[in-house]
This record gives sequence, structure tokens and C-alpha cells, in this order.
Amino acid sequence: MLIKVGQSCLMVIDVQERLVPAMQAPARVIRNTRTLMTAAYRLGIPMLLTEQNPKGLGHIVPELQNLAKNGKVLEKIHFSCMNEPSFAAEFKALYRRQDALTPLALHGEMAGAIAGESLVVIENCGHLSPLERPRAVSAGMRYWLAR
Repeated sequence: MLIKVGQSCLMVIDVQERLVPAMQAPARVIRNTRTLMTAAYRLGIPMLLTEQNPKGLGHIVPELQNLAKNGKVLEKIHFSCMNEPSFAAEFKALYRRQDALTPLALHGEMAGAIAGESLVVIENCGHLSPLERPRAVSAGMRYWLAR
């Protein structure tokens, strides 16, 4: 899958001073995150970074703080970023359609592999459509159940 700059956003979630040491291979996490952040900066891909309870868990690790200045760092108290109103608003304002976890083309392939099924695309949302557009998801589900 090729990443399209105008449809992408890099999210760096909770790479913080007191969390990173507890991660498996912390040096590799920092190195790989730095690589991704550098690429995003050079390509002009927006970056959203989170800090879970920074008063207790610290801030973005020092090795990434200079690159973090190129993005937007948002505090959060919820485990899920999309449950954090400030993050959800920033993410939605970017309107990035490409989802690297489950790309739209993959959803089309899955729907096409099931006889009689079709894909319903819910616009203006990303990977968490039930949280981002609950009414549209409910309408799609009602349509599917009524068939």
C-alpha cells in the first residue's frame, strides 16, 4: 500500500518518559518512531502526538521532543485517543481518508468475497467510524439488517 501524503496522518501515541522503559525493546521503539516522524516531517504529513497523564507519566521522550515540535502534542486521560475530545477534534479536522490498518480497498475485497454483499463507505471518518460517525454507522447497520 502506498501512503498518499494528502490522505495520511502520523499518530504517535504515548511514547513517554515513564512508559517507554516498560516497553519491549525501548531503544528500537524510539529509533523507529524517530524514523517515522522524520519521514512525516519531510513529506509534510501532519503529526498528532499524545501524552497520557503527563504529570504522572512524563512527556514525550527527550529523543523525540525536537521532532514533536513539528506536530501537535495533545494531553489525554482516556485510554482511547478518540474518546479524548481534543484529539478527536484535531483528527477529524485533518480529514484523512486513508487508513493504513484496514485500507478501503481491503474492505472492498472482503465485501466482494461474500456473495450478495456490498461495501458502504461512511465519509468524513477514519478507522473508528462507530465513534466518529455513530448515526451513519447505525443507519448502515439498519440497512444491512433489513435486507
